[in-house]
Amino acid sequence: MSVLLETTKGNIVFDLEYDKFPLQSYNFLKLCKINYYFFSPFFDLAPDKSVKCGNPHFPQDSSKGQAIGAFVDTTSFSKSFTGDVVSIETEKNAGPETEAIGTVKFVNEDDKVGSVFSISLGPATKKDAFATVAEGFSVLETLNNGEHVQLLHTHILHDPFDDPNKIEEAKKELRPTKAQLEYFNSREAGQTTFESMALELVGGLSDYKAQPSPSTLFVARLNPVTSEGALETFFGRFGSCKVSIFQGKKTLYAFVEFAEKQMAEKAYLGTSAGCIIDGNRVVVDFSQSVRKSKTSFDM
Repeated sequence: MSVLLETTKGNIVFDLEYDKFPLQSYNFLKLCKINYYFFSPFFDLAPDKSVKCGNPHFPQDSSKGQAIGAFVDTTSFSKSFTGDVVSIETEKNAGPETEAIGTVKFVNEDDKVGSVFSISLGPATKKDAFATVAEGFSVLETLNNGEHVQLLHTHILHDPFDDPNKIEEAKKELRPTKAQLEYFNSREAGQTTFESMALELVGGLSDYKAQPSPSTLFVARLNPVTSEGALETFFGRFGSCKVSIFQGKKTLYAFVEFAEKQMAEKAYLGTSAGCIIDGNRVVVDFSQSVRKSKTSFDM
């Protein structure tokens, strides 16, 4: 299963080894689900070796972050979650001995992890890697060159684990804090404003503060040949909809606006596990922001 990470320099796709590393995969997926990683910077670069990410409060907080158990009750899944950390002793060396560039591992202290993970920028063993990079090696090259990169949002293609109770209540607001903006602007030498970052985050949308729409789906990783008409035909089998495609910094995105919430839910259930459109495996998720706060449909 895969998770797409949107960054300021392009997208990265993680393939998770959830069967071998269920605790760490669960921790990562549920943190993604509550938007914990929003606006997290990549830091602690060791060229040709590794880079870290996963603490949205860095550099004010240089800890290993917080596991999902700090935000929701995870006891129904495992007793290994205790406060800010999860014990992963049972998953030590669960992967193969082979090496690869782009291995993803949680920062481990005494077999306990939080939210911070590292990505290898050179060959590294996979035996303790809960995920590997499947796409986005150009972003890894950018990181290896020392450029500042910020993680914007995550999109889960498929989650094999049941959600803990009240996870919706634990979701973070998709809006950078003052401290996050100050750090970002200091790294960007004032060249990028909050407004332009907001536009990049949602692909040029005008209302960054808009609330998520329960009748709108977000579609990422589109093939450049895909047209709005083709998407309307594809998603039209789930109900009346309108499609708007726009050009992001690196790729095409789309919003599919359905006439009714139930139509969007049906479309999400039918496509979120992964579907291919014009040869591209696209990512389908509920919109985190919308092109406009109200949509009129020509019924």
